[in-house]
Amino acid sequence: MATNLLSNIHRGLSQPYTDTQLIGGDYFYYHYGCDGVHDQVIFNSEIFLLHAHASSVDVQGWGCGYRSLQTIASYIVHNKKSLVSSIIPTIRHIQQTLVDMNDKPSTFVDSKEWIGSFEICLCLEELYGIYSKIIHVNDGNDLEKNVAMIHDHFIQVGTPIMMGGNIDSAAKTIIGISTDSKDVKNSKLLVVDPHFNGKAEIEILQREGWVSWRSIDSFVFESFYNFCLPQCKLVANK
Repeated sequence: MATNLLSNIHRGLSQPYTDTQLIGGDYFYYHYGCDGVHDQVIFNSEIFLLHAHASSVDVQGWGCGYRSLQTIASYIVHNKKSLVSSIIPTIRHIQQTLVDMNDKPSTFVDSKEWIGSFEICLCLEELYGIYSKIIHVNDGNDLEKNVAMIHDHFIQVGTPIMMGGNIDSAAKTIIGISTDSKDVKNSKLLVVDPHFNGKAEIEILQREGWVSWRSIDSFVFESFYNFCLPQCKLVANK
């Protein structure tokens, strides 16, 4: 059975500032409860991704990092040529990959253990041959110091970024940045939140803020943050 996942759920949102940089291609929105019993993903009536067989998985409370990885993987598979694999991994596949790499013990498979930016970095390299940068930000107050880095990433590379932390441990996928030329503190990140659970509709996702522009001062000041920036220029147009 084929399942239609929503794509490009940010489209239609207004851009806060003139200097706005976005990802360069298409992606699917993976979120809580999006699994069905399926082995195909359809985009614009064309079946172009073979999804490893999956059944519905309850990932609430621990699965946001996996969903962020799947969203990033969908972007890479759709836009990058000559990949090692064109399959978007299931959660079990991700877990088995980390076990096979000796990063996790065998008990990790079928567990409810979460993954973060480091594990996503490992999986992208193992599954697709794509290296990533890991950027550590000491606390939320230091996010403004990294605006230029994020801005340059979307200009020079264009891939989605995974963002995770400790106190603010909810994984997020960053797909754009809008920079205030007068005050960098007002800059905003375009966040795709994987924590939505239910039947996804773009209007609902945008209205309820599951995809939204977030000011950098809206993040938790007391939390450190790690960013995973996949380093591959894709065949795509902004």
